[in-house]
Amino acid sequence: RLSLSIVALALSIPASLAKLTSSKRANFLRTLQESGDCEICSQDNKNRPDFITIQYEPDGANSRFQDSSKATCREGAYPTTTSLEITNKDGVRQSFPNMSAGDTMTIVGPFDAETTFKYETGECYIHTSCSVPLVSNDQIGAFKVLAGTGCGIGQTDGNGTGTTTTQDSSCEICSQDNKNRPDSLTLQYKPVGVNSQYQDISKATCVEGDYPESTTISTENKNGIRQTFDVTDGDNFTITGPFNAETTFDYGTGDCFIHTSCSVPLMVGDQIGAFQVMGGNDCQGPDNVVSPVDGTPEGMCEICSKDNKDKPEFLVIQYVPMGVDSQYQDEDYATCRGGTYPATTTIVMTNKEGTTQTFPNVRANDIFTIQGPFNAETTFSYDGGDCFIHTSCSAPLVTNDQIGPFKMLAGNECNADPEDPENVETVPPVEEPPTTGGNCEICSEDNKNKPNSITFQYSPVGLNSQYQEYNYATCREGTYPTSTKIVVESKNGDKQTFEGVSAGEFFTITGPFNAATTFSYDGGNCFIHTSCSVPLVTGDHIGPFIVHAGNECSDGPVETLPPMIEQTEEAPCEICSKNNGEQPASLTLVYRSDGKESMYQNEKEASCGAGTYPESTTIVFTNAEGVMTAIDVQDGQPFTIVGPFKDMTTFQLSGETTKCSIELSCDAPLVAGDQLGPFLITEGNDCKYETSSPTQAPSPSPSAAPSISASPSPA
Repeated sequence: RLSLSIVALALSIPASLAKLTSSKRANFLRTLQESGDCEICSQDNKNRPDFITIQYEPDGANSRFQDSSKATCREGAYPTTTSLEITNKDGVRQSFPNMSAGDTMTIVGPFDAETTFKYETGECYIHTSCSVPLVSNDQIGAFKVLAGTGCGIGQTDGNGTGTTTTQDSSCEICSQDNKNRPDSLTLQYKPVGVNSQYQDISKATCVEGDYPESTTISTENKNGIRQTFDVTDGDNFTITGPFNAETTFDYGTGDCFIHTSCSVPLMVGDQIGAFQVMGGNDCQGPDNVVSPVDGTPEGMCEICSKDNKDKPEFLVIQYVPMGVDSQYQDEDYATCRGGTYPATTTIVMTNKEGTTQTFPNVRANDIFTIQGPFNAETTFSYDGGDCFIHTSCSAPLVTNDQIGPFKMLAGNECNADPEDPENVETVPPVEEPPTTGGNCEICSEDNKNKPNSITFQYSPVGLNSQYQEYNYATCREGTYPTSTKIVVESKNGDKQTFEGVSAGEFFTITGPFNAATTFSYDGGNCFIHTSCSVPLVTGDHIGPFIVHAGNECSDGPVETLPPMIEQTEEAPCEICSKNNGEQPASLTLVYRSDGKESMYQNEKEASCGAGTYPESTTIVFTNAEGVMTAIDVQDGQPFTIVGPFKDMTTFQLSGETTKCSIELSCDAPLVAGDQLGPFLITEGNDCKYETSSPTQAPSPSPSAAPSISASPSPA
């Protein structure tokens, strides 16, 4: 028990330690230790805390160490229940709803000299710059300091001995200076969540708050493998990598993430929301862990994966109209997702050799076999739509995993029925032979002889290319107009128009070509790759366009439709590109409400594309230095943006729900006269493109990047 002499000495401690002699300071610290208190920081100990844990006490009291000139939080009555809010030095707002007597909260720095607490009937501040002491167990107004960096949560037991609720966090799993990313992490579930000591809310949305007493935790690693655990208070569980930068946990009533790429520390003992870190890498975790829920039906067998690149020659699939999300392929790898699909449908797919396989009248639980070789993504067309699954083994293919409406049954050495592999009744396919042709390579990565012209045959029944995957060619399998006008624009801006192109007719487009050449047709547009990074081969069917001739390759003489050519008034001027990497200090653009596709940047490089944009709007963008600029523009009005630019610069139009971006790193060409969505580039570096637009540009309104506002309540 505390002696009266210790209590008397504690109450007589002056408000400032500045005048204490070293002897008195030693006695002071000894007294704190004996009474279960701990000095977080002071004038003589400028170890400013990264966090402070505080207990709310509505019956306010005056601090023993901070007088009214340092703390306006004083004795008196505070609300019995209230919401509390503080904002740290970085501008991060932290809110704590429904705080009552005895409730604790952890605020995260860095801190200003004075930290202001806002409550429902007022506000007050305490001193947090350490010119006066911050000491555990000191009550400053309604706020009793419990812990801070270096000091655990002091609680006095019947013998007057201080105890701590913090776990030893001396073992660093990884950090910015220790990029040894863990293969696994062991965590302990705690329904009373607290804020991390190391990961602020920009890095971890798993924060302080109440989580379910018992719940099912589900998370997915970088390979798309989902892991599920049934947990209750105090249960340990181990998740396996490789991990994304952010690992998200679904916990029944919501979800939140923690940072697992090691740019901020992962420390044993740190509690991040409901998840206390227990082990990883060389930091030994506990042995008593709960086993994951086996979400895979009996008979699971890995057909192939990233570590098992034995690509299958065939896949046996069962059709299930009630689609579900794959356990192994996330939406980046498979667009076949959960939902309702047709009860009866015709399923069509085309393999890498161009062989189209059609399965008519497929019903619920029918089984069919598709034959390879397979593209990285295999697209299935069904009545009313299409979707793809990943078949190049970068993400796992596992038997009994259902990917949308397609349940994997067999492939490679994995059989639908291992004891009787022949016992599978399948829907027979109606096969269509691959497109005939000379298979002559016009150009490729190893043959960079770019063609001056390319001749195509038009086919309203589009197929997927054997050589150009989706990121190289958006002209894909599907139905196209029976007869249509086709418009193509060359790299120098010459527009080539072919009127009334019908099935089987030929037309020739002339270069020079952009990396991606866009074809506009009645009702849409799509592009194919024409810079030779991937092959251009005669006979290849790329959407509705069958490659017929180019360079020395030709599948025979044909009669082609004559084009109408609209020539540009001047040759384009390249501001910068991959071979000319001088990023401009500024760019002058003209805003045009009639948006167009870029002639030089494909959809991955510029999401600003064709479409109708507002006649007048406010454009907001932020440069690489964090300077935000807002510019009011009208149709046809020029404006100037100032760098340095982010590699991918995003533009927000006021009142619009979508944003669009442009590649400004020079990895993709920036060309004067090119229009990317609503932005016509007119000037940059030594290039200038003359237009009839007004010459007076609006004045932009730059501002510093806005401060982050977020709440530590769990998602």
